Amino acid sequence: MKPAKRLPRRFSRPITKQTKKLVSRRHRKGFSTRFDRWRKASRKWKQVVAGISRSMRIWVSIAAVALLVAGVSYALFSPTLQVQEIRIQRSDRRLDIEEVQRTLSPMFGSHIAFVSVQDIAALLENTLPDVAEVVVRKSYPSLLHVAITLDPLVARLEIESPDAEEAQGKEGEEEQLQTYDFLTSGGVYVQYPGLVLEDPLPVLHIADWGLRPYPGTQIMDPALLTDLDAAEQILAQQFGHDILKRTIHLRSQEYHIQTTSHALWFDHENGVMNQIRRYRTFLQHADLEKVEQYIDLRIEDKVVYR
Repeated sequence: MKPAKRLPRRFSRPITKQTKKLVSRRHRKGFSTRFDRWRKASRKWKQVVAGISRSMRIWVSIAAVALLVAGVSYALFSPTLQVQEIRIQRSDRRLDIEEVQRTLSPMFGSHIAFVSVQDIAALLENTLPDVAEVVVRKSYPSLLHVAITLDPLVARLEIESPDAEEAQGKEGEEEQLQTYDFLTSGGVYVQYPGLVLEDPLPVLHIADWGLRPYPGTQIMDPALLTDLDAAEQILAQQFGHDILKRTIHLRSQEYHIQTTSHALWFDHENGVMNQIRRYRTFLQHADLEKVEQYIDLRIEDKVVYR
């Protein structure tokens, strides 16, 4: 190689201090130089990673939205989440499972998430007027558990007809069909064919009904039943009477209690205790042996007997 020579004067340029400093810094060696190179390379890698991260966030967001739309569409329109089975849990053998299944048949095919207790209770009340409580439990994806509780029976009814011959005909028909009349705690009149209870219920006679009661309707106020029970207990405990018969007159909202010696007439409007006080006053001032048929306690400040 030819030995180095100075540059021609026309190519020679003055070198400033800043240029010398830049050249020395760029070509210097040692730890600071390697650190600067590493920092420059790391800056480039951070930029690359940031770009990849932005792209990944965008794609992850798109995938999440797609999954959300797919999940909502599946939850709303999938036949898997439609009611396909209903299991009935009864607390009383009066409940007819087949009849309840027929009543709840419109619920099949409904979306299980949108089935409510109110919808099921509304269907059951049309068939079972003595429903006390309905509890619905959902087992996804397609099973409903329905627990039904009925109002307890408080009395067996004997609906007395104004015509004795008609009453006998009705009794013969009831014996043939084996249909029994009952009253629930809510005052609802119900019929159950062939129902035999382990614990016999007290018999309650219904009279003066005007239009014959229809099964499934509320024929009396539950408060009237409460007054009747209270009057019975007082007569048995405080006066020692044995109760033979209880009769409720629907139109006049009064009840007659037949004891071994006479009948006592009460009504719902005047209250039990007021009428019991009249009876106690009557016993203090009158001879009970003169009473042959009844004692009417319904009239205020007066007791009528026969």
